[in-house]
Amino acid sequence: MKPLIALDLDGSLESMSNTTLALAEALQRIQSLELREFHSSSKRRSTDELRIRRRRWRQRCWRVGRGKAFDKLFPSVNLLHVAGDTLPPTRYIPLVISLDDLRPLRSRAKMHPRIRDLQRALNHGATLVVSTRTGAHEVSAILRSRRNQIVTAPPLVPTQPLVTSGKCLVVNVAGGQDRLLARLPDISAFAKTVNAEILIIGSKDVNKEIRDKVGKIRLVTRSKATEALQRARVVIDISDGARFPSFCVAALSAGVPTMARFSDINFEVLGGSAALVEPEQDFMETLREIWHNDSRRKLMRAAGIERARDFEPNTVAQQYHTIYRDILRDYSA
Repeated sequence: MKPLIALDLDGSLESMSNTTLALAEALQRIQSLELREFHSSSKRRSTDELRIRRRRWRQRCWRVGRGKAFDKLFPSVNLLHVAGDTLPPTRYIPLVISLDDLRPLRSRAKMHPRIRDLQRALNHGATLVVSTRTGAHEVSAILRSRRNQIVTAPPLVPTQPLVTSGKCLVVNVAGGQDRLLARLPDISAFAKTVNAEILIIGSKDVNKEIRDKVGKIRLVTRSKATEALQRARVVIDISDGARFPSFCVAALSAGVPTMARFSDINFEVLGGSAALVEPEQDFMETLREIWHNDSRRKLMRAAGIERARDFEPNTVAQQYHTIYRDILRDYSA
C-alpha cells in the first residue's frame, strides 16, 4: 500500500517563489507514494486538497503547539510535511519540517519564537530537512536533537530559459543591505563604463531603504526576479548567507555568469560554477573579468548549467521521496 503524504503548500522551500507547489507537482509523478496537498493558513484552492475545518482557529492553536493532532483530523495520512511557520502537532505519524531560513536561529534573542517552536517539534520526534550540510551543522549546534533528526535536501529551483543576449547588471540582495551600500559607488561607476543598466532585486523593505541612495538604478521587487534574470549579463549576489542561494542557482541554470561572496554555504552550493569572492579579493576586478572575458564566461556558463541540474524539481523530489521512505521505515520499526 502506498504511503499517503500530506504536504502543506503554505510555506516556501526557498526565497524566490513558492516552490512547495513545484515540489508537489514533482512528487505527484512518483508512483510509489500518494500525495495530498493542503493549506494551513489560507483557503484551499482545489477540491482535491485536504479540507481543514475551522482552519483559522486551528492555525492559531497550531502556531503554539496546541490543538487537535493532524492525524486525528486525517487518520489516513502516514506522514506530514510542512515548510512554513505553522507546525501542526502529530500523535502517531512523523512530522517533517523543511528549514531554509536560518535568520531566526541566528537571532541574539535565544528565545526567538521560531527556535522555541522547532525545539518543541524536535522534542516530539519531528525531522528537520535543512537545505545544506553547512546549515545542518549550524542547526544541530543550536537545537537539541538526536543525530538522525536533522537531514539535508536542497530546495528545488526550476530551470530558467537560457539567456543569450543579456545586457544588464543584476544585483540580488538578501539581507546584505549594508554590503550593497558599500559596493554601490563602484558598481555604479563600472556600469557607466560599459553602458549597462543596474537592476537591484530585493524585498520591499530593502527597496525602501536604498531608494533614496542609489541614483539612476532600477529597483525590482522579488516577484519580478525571473523577468529581471532574463536581462542579465552578470548576476551579483549580496546576502547575509542565512538562506539557500536560490537566485544564484536560477542564474546558473539560465547560463548567466554569477558572482557571490565566499561563505561555507555558497562554497557548498556554488563552488566551481560561480565566482566566489574572498573578503580580501578585489571585488571589482572579479566583476570586470567575468563581464569582459569571453573565455571565462563560456566556462562559467557550462559549469553553471551543469550544477543547476542538481536542483531541478524531479531531482529534489526524489531526494524527498528517499527521506520520506527512510523516516516511515524507522517510524514503523
